[in-house]
Amino acid sequence: MKKVFYNGKIITMDTACPRAEALVVEGNRIFGVGSSEDMLAVSHAPDQRVDLEGKTVIPGLIDAHTHLFDYAMGKNWFDLNGMSSFNQIIDLIKEDVKKRERNEWILARGWDQNRMRGFDATVIAGLDRVSPENPVFLERVCGHAALVNSAALAKASIDGGRSCPAGGEIKRDAYGKPTGLLIDTAVDIVRTILPDTASGREKELVAESISDCLRVGITGVHEMNVSVRTLAVYRELVEEHKFPFRLAGYYCCNKIDFNNIGNTDFLTDDYAEYISVPGVKFFLDGSLGARSAALLEDYSDDPGNRGILVESPDSLLERILLCNRAGLQVAVHAIGDRANRIVLDIFEEVMSDFPIAGKRHRIEHAQLVDPEDIPRFSRLELIPSMQFVHCVSDMSWINSRLGKRRLKIAYPWKSLLSSGCGIAGGSDMPVESVNPFLGIYSAVTRQSPDGMPPGGWGADQRLSLLEALESFTLNAAYASFSEDSLGSLKSGKLADFVIISDDILEIQAEKIPELRVLGTVQDGQIVYTPEDSPF
Repeated sequence: MKKVFYNGKIITMDTACPRAEALVVEGNRIFGVGSSEDMLAVSHAPDQRVDLEGKTVIPGLIDAHTHLFDYAMGKNWFDLNGMSSFNQIIDLIKEDVKKRERNEWILARGWDQNRMRGFDATVIAGLDRVSPENPVFLERVCGHAALVNSAALAKASIDGGRSCPAGGEIKRDAYGKPTGLLIDTAVDIVRTILPDTASGREKELVAESISDCLRVGITGVHEMNVSVRTLAVYRELVEEHKFPFRLAGYYCCNKIDFNNIGNTDFLTDDYAEYISVPGVKFFLDGSLGARSAALLEDYSDDPGNRGILVESPDSLLERILLCNRAGLQVAVHAIGDRANRIVLDIFEEVMSDFPIAGKRHRIEHAQLVDPEDIPRFSRLELIPSMQFVHCVSDMSWINSRLGKRRLKIAYPWKSLLSSGCGIAGGSDMPVESVNPFLGIYSAVTRQSPDGMPPGGWGADQRLSLLEALESFTLNAAYASFSEDSLGSLKSGKLADFVIISDDILEIQAEKIPELRVLGTVQDGQIVYTPEDSPF
């Protein structure tokens, strides 16, 4: 079956033919790209013609760093994003307790103390007051910290005598009593006993989440920390023809038998066009928001604190060596400048043990990188996988965390590109919005949606519109070894593309968040249109 999409403004991301008017789809792949006249002629009486009415077409956008399954399962939790005071959370819990059975858990995520009033070491008293019997678990927006009440601490057997786990912290008051604030691996003590609120609804929630992605032009994601459970859900959806999506999954390092890493069979080729598992995801440090990202110097607003390493460098080196020898791609979470330096040192050692060229190993986030370390990314052929919107979310408080002198090392996008790297762009959803146009806007402006600060925060690190678009197309595809099928619109590639309201490469930067998706196409089939779309 042939379809021709014509009379459009097609941004192909193919340097041999950057712009076109039409493309022909045969089956689920692109048959040809060119002028409307030529494509209508070459299609030989197509089965379907779609007049694009002068609208712009771009390749399907790929989000290179997500937690799709967590996003899906979190649809059953309260969303605390945007709450400006701790009292708002207290009021929410107070009302919810009335609807709960005794001892039933209350789960929520998305709080950010940097945007809230009334957040201090006494918050557990407020939680206990409104929920003395129902355990409460409130995950921070970054996932690297959580607030719990006394009932939750008791269920997790966390008391004044329990020691902090390696790579985490149980915050305590002056008397040694837990305050209810848990950092990094300490969060897992409670997280592992949480009830499964999505049991039986996994496929439904994942399908809803995929629809959320398609609505904003995302036709594929890279998901960090996939597991047997998540892959089983995705496989079932593929078999039921309910997975109009591409997913590259990075297996959670804590769920792998490293003694048998060479025989690991993550996925059969039966699902290859929809699901692949190219490698393994590791963690080294925490987050800047939780003051647990590993820094070379103290946090300016927390003297004596240089963050947390959630795994020892020696242990991380040993496990990465095993992955590298087995031919698996490695993705390492590293946010602080100390964490990034350690990871770079590890890859230097890995290279001396066994070649890493062509493995496309990745550093996830890379938010703070010492200028001396930036050239090492390119030399080691590492891919910085970065989430541009984090900069905009963090810029109101990052000055106090780092101090003026260190701001030059924060979110060094342009410096990394100039050194020879290609950045893979992502959102880190559900930490940030699923909308990739917010990420592109952040990359080219380094401003909040209301245009602040004038000229952009750290303006010398802004990207061009083309560079930002490349990060969500060509570079993201390359980062998961799928550049032969995805990332640009050219003959032979999968027919995944997006019809949008305006030309993204010509639009004024402040208008980027207003871009509308009029149609999302996967495998040559229109899988999403808004109600008022002409398509």
